[in-house]
Amino acid sequence: MYRDLFGSRLPKNFKTSVMRYLLLFLLLLSTGIKGQNINFKSITTSSGLSNNSINCMENSPTGELWIGTWDGLTVYDGKKFAIYKHAKDGNQSLAGNNVFSILQDKDQQMWVMTDARYLGRYLGEGLFDNYLLEDYPIAMHLNKKGTLEVLLKNGKSFQAAVVQGQTIVTELANYQLDSLYTSDEQKAIQSLYKRLQMEEEVNAILRKGDQEYWIATRTKGLHIVGIDSIKGQQHQARIVGKIASDVYAPYGLKSNEISILHQDIYGYTWLGLKDGGVAMILDEKNSIDGVYPHYVNQPYLPMETVRALTKDLQERHWVGYYTEGLFVREQGQKQYKAFELYKAKEDKDWKRIRSLFTDSRGSVWVGTYAGVVRIDGQKQTYYSKSTTPFLSADRTYAFAQEDQTLWLGSWGGVSKYNMHRQAFESFYGQDKLEQYHIRAINVVDDLLYIATELHGLIIFDSQTGQLKNIDEKTGLIGNSVYDIYIDNYSGELWVATLGGISIFDRDFNLINTITEQEGLPSHLVYSLNVLDSYVWISTTKGVAAIDKVTKQITNYSQYIGWQGLEFAEGAHYKDEATGNIVLAGYKGINFFNPNDLLKQRPSPFFKLWINQQLVDLEQELSFAASDNNLVIEIYPVGFVDYPVNQYQYRIIGLFDDWRVLPTEPVKLDNLAWEDYSFEIRNALDKEKPIVYQRSFMVHKPWYLNTLLWVGFIALVLIAIYFKLRQRKIAQQKKELYLTNQVKLRTQEIQQQQQSLLQQNKQLNELHQEVLDQKQELLRVHSKLKNGDIEIEKLRLFLLSKMKKPLITILENIGDAVEHQEIKNELVGLYDMVREWNYLEQIREIDTKGNINVNLAQYTHRLIDQWILMSRRYEVSLKVDNQLSEQWGSIDAMRIKILFQYLFSECFKFMGENQRLDALVDSRESVLRLVLSSESTSLQAYWEENKKYSPYLRAVSYLIKELGATMHNTSEHKAFELSIDIPVLQETQHDGPTAGWTDLLEDLEVLPKDKLNVLAYAQRGDAVILNQLFTGHELCHLVHTDKVNKVISYLDHYQFNALILYDNLLSDEMIQLLKRVQKQINKQRLLVFYFSEEVDYFLQEQMFQLGVTDLVYLPVNDTLLETKVIKRIAFDKQNKASVSVIDKITSVNQSESVKLSSDEKLLRKAISAMEENYTSADFSVEQLASDLGLSKIKLYRLYKDILEVSPIEVLIEMRMKKAKHLVEQANLSIGEISYECGYNDPKHFSKTFKKYHGDSPSAYQKNRQMG
Repeated sequence: MYRDLFGSRLPKNFKTSVMRYLLLFLLLLSTGIKGQNINFKSITTSSGLSNNSINCMENSPTGELWIGTWDGLTVYDGKKFAIYKHAKDGNQSLAGNNVFSILQDKDQQMWVMTDARYLGRYLGEGLFDNYLLEDYPIAMHLNKKGTLEVLLKNGKSFQAAVVQGQTIVTELANYQLDSLYTSDEQKAIQSLYKRLQMEEEVNAILRKGDQEYWIATRTKGLHIVGIDSIKGQQHQARIVGKIASDVYAPYGLKSNEISILHQDIYGYTWLGLKDGGVAMILDEKNSIDGVYPHYVNQPYLPMETVRALTKDLQERHWVGYYTEGLFVREQGQKQYKAFELYKAKEDKDWKRIRSLFTDSRGSVWVGTYAGVVRIDGQKQTYYSKSTTPFLSADRTYAFAQEDQTLWLGSWGGVSKYNMHRQAFESFYGQDKLEQYHIRAINVVDDLLYIATELHGLIIFDSQTGQLKNIDEKTGLIGNSVYDIYIDNYSGELWVATLGGISIFDRDFNLINTITEQEGLPSHLVYSLNVLDSYVWISTTKGVAAIDKVTKQITNYSQYIGWQGLEFAEGAHYKDEATGNIVLAGYKGINFFNPNDLLKQRPSPFFKLWINQQLVDLEQELSFAASDNNLVIEIYPVGFVDYPVNQYQYRIIGLFDDWRVLPTEPVKLDNLAWEDYSFEIRNALDKEKPIVYQRSFMVHKPWYLNTLLWVGFIALVLIAIYFKLRQRKIAQQKKELYLTNQVKLRTQEIQQQQQSLLQQNKQLNELHQEVLDQKQELLRVHSKLKNGDIEIEKLRLFLLSKMKKPLITILENIGDAVEHQEIKNELVGLYDMVREWNYLEQIREIDTKGNINVNLAQYTHRLIDQWILMSRRYEVSLKVDNQLSEQWGSIDAMRIKILFQYLFSECFKFMGENQRLDALVDSRESVLRLVLSSESTSLQAYWEENKKYSPYLRAVSYLIKELGATMHNTSEHKAFELSIDIPVLQETQHDGPTAGWTDLLEDLEVLPKDKLNVLAYAQRGDAVILNQLFTGHELCHLVHTDKVNKVISYLDHYQFNALILYDNLLSDEMIQLLKRVQKQINKQRLLVFYFSEEVDYFLQEQMFQLGVTDLVYLPVNDTLLETKVIKRIAFDKQNKASVSVIDKITSVNQSESVKLSSDEKLLRKAISAMEENYTSADFSVEQLASDLGLSKIKLYRLYKDILEVSPIEVLIEMRMKKAKHLVEQANLSIGEISYECGYNDPKHFSKTFKKYHGDSPSAYQKNRQMG
């Protein structure tokens, strides 16, 4: 067994007939050929291939490429990959994963031979018909009739065909392959290899035309072979080209072991590699050639943007780079080498090339940032503005020659060089051009056409000094101009700008504008190069050609071979000798022949996908009326790139205008019930032929079918006729029957009437009994209510006389077990008395206006509290909250207290398990609460209860203060009450009130001039705290509703107080207080607990857990100021006696022997911080890394000793230095920012203002005025 030249496994005595005839052609041809520099497009597993080692390739009838690999079959259509592999449980999957051969027979059946004992035939949709053979297949081929023949390992041969959809395999008797090689022919081939000095194993041979053969080798890549001459019987064969792998080349071969050669139905050549995937030859004529930095081919070229190109009269190619200088390729040489500008040793700006130009005498002119260089052979002449009279500027961007005058366009004017006198000369009006930054220049008949950076196109008469300006005001699409072209035949003036191309006539009237909308690859056009009837442009997104007459654009951006999509400004020229256009960019240089690109490539097949399903060529396309939303994807089945706008499509029935074929799926929604036709045409062909057409239809709904309706109406009419006839007969019978029944019925009605009168009398008597019972019930409840009035008087007496004695008794009882029950009773009485006392403070509440809140979030928290209250009273509460996510301005505290007292009173007068319904809604700037219940006792005593209850008196007062209205609308239910509260609607949330922060991460450091208070409260309760502290500008609140955030903030920031708002004394709350106890003790932190309910036991427990004081709501502004804010301010003042800098100084001045290990480590950290705090790259993370500590350990070190975080120390150091530099007023704010370790001046100013109260500029101004 051995591997033949085509990669198939054959016995030693077998060869194909194709190889025999190929050998004869190879031996007889005599014409010599030249090798080519070929670019490859590689397809590997990273692209979608199943395996990188290839055995075989074949094209399907629809153009896809079938690739047999060592691990599965890959079908590639140029855009998508389909991979087929063997599945253990799939009888119709691929028989084996190592695919050795793929063939298409005369009936367009696709046959696959794998390492399994099956012959596979593709059925479609990923399914295979696998026929079990006697032995393993080792080869298959097509006979002269195009029928498949298979050779087995046991030597037998079979013929395979498809009959009526079934695979039929028949044995061939006395079979001998007509493709066998004789041993003499084999020796002739081996002899030829030896003469070609090809000792390595040859895997495949492909004939290319009549005079060239490609040989795929096992280890030496691809060899191109030709025959020089025939001398008798001796054949003078030679290798005219070798292509080896080059992983560094962007379009190089990826492996030297080529296992198969294949030419597809489009005429393109494919190479199957081992461990290199598939390589496709993009263009054997190499239409797009390139020069790139390469460690072997171009070792001297730098990886940098090319800024200028030219070719001199000695056929030398010159390349200028942005900072790396000038390079030249001598005639006949392949490599570019550096050309030394000797003045660049003194000034590197001479190496910064901006433009190149070859004049008619052969001099090469180099525009640099330092001046202009003229190169004549080995002689270099330097010109700069400081040494050369009449040279306008050093930076020269463009050159233009007319006769013996050379014009130079610079970044600051135009200069004139007399080539005969070899000197620069002044000209009339030269000073007018000094204001312009010039990118390009053209000259025709003493008129200079000057492209400027910001002022559009300047047309300057060099004889009179007059100039004309063409800019956006006169029709130019953009004032930033890059290149100019003047058509000598039509007189058209083409201007390439930042916004596209503008075309003017001889009188400078705008006649056309070309932008991306018309098909340009990009709106930014760098260059205009003209060849014959086309203008070739380079842009930031590729290359395109524009027909000068029709202005039709052909976009070649998708072609493979470009150095990149973006090309460089000014780096272009047209080679008049070869007709090539040369463009350059960041990655290299492209040479291409425009005429080769203009040649149209073969029209491909097209694939149509509808709703992600591939449409078969013969499939009838129709869709039900309900399936009229389609996603269509169509693309050419091809392996080369076509111009972006070559193929256009339309859908007749939907739109008739032609559009560029989309690269992404197109959604067609709600298609009408019509017939449609999908058409594609070749827009670049003069005839614009239709190359693809498929029709489809969307059926009408069944209920719109005309015949169906006609039949239905006929059936309805027939049914009506028979129905009317039957009704008439039945009516006649019924009339007779009814006449008799009327008499009987009349008698029955009279009897029923007498019975109803008697029943009505009985119901009236029962109704009177119910009314009497109701009146009795009301009298009973009235008596009970009189008792409530007496209790209310007792409450007032207790409030005034017994509050202090109760407190004294509670303190004396203590915690003795035998008094615990008594104490519990007294505590309840004390809580009630104290709560009554707080009711009197309702009139003293000063909320200082409304606050913007999220109404849905705010009411959600209120509803949770109402439900908890209902459970205490054992009453059922159902709330319907119809509020959406909207913002409003309300008095949050008063509304919350109002609803709390209102629900409390309602629950008191309801029996167990009775239900109260609540509706919360907002409409027309009103927040509405509607309460309803079937409880008769609640309605009966509501009006009377208002006169005596302190809670309802508070409710009435709060309604008045809020400007609200309350209505008792008890009509349909026993009890119904509605409250309307005015709300100022807000279209969006304006953010928190000044002095309030929701997320501490927004601040780098807490403000030093504020009382920084950490508030732990539920999100819905935070607005109450916000409203309480509104107006207290001294306070800065930081809110969080997460326990872990409370602990983290206290670890990393220095707060003046902690507020806990109305949180249940749960295990989580107790654990929180215990966990932060260390920080509270260490920082001497004040802790306040704000509660909405009076609870004596809560007060005791809070004091035991270290809470400084309890504040019961409602609270007036005076009490809040006295009890909380002044205490925090006083505590902060006492703590502030020693600043952070003083503590640092204390640590640094302490003797080392007296310092603990942590203090020594802190001294080391402070020393490192003092050395590096002015660097913007220095951070707390870097400091921790330098000390070998974790970030958390570093924070604890600072907090334990200095009671501040390291970031606060770092900012204080920077702000101290910033204040000193600002006061000196010697530097700009940006310079001060950099000196203090900030790269962003805005961030520096923001931090300075937070720390010192004013921005740096304002602080500096105030110092100067003071």
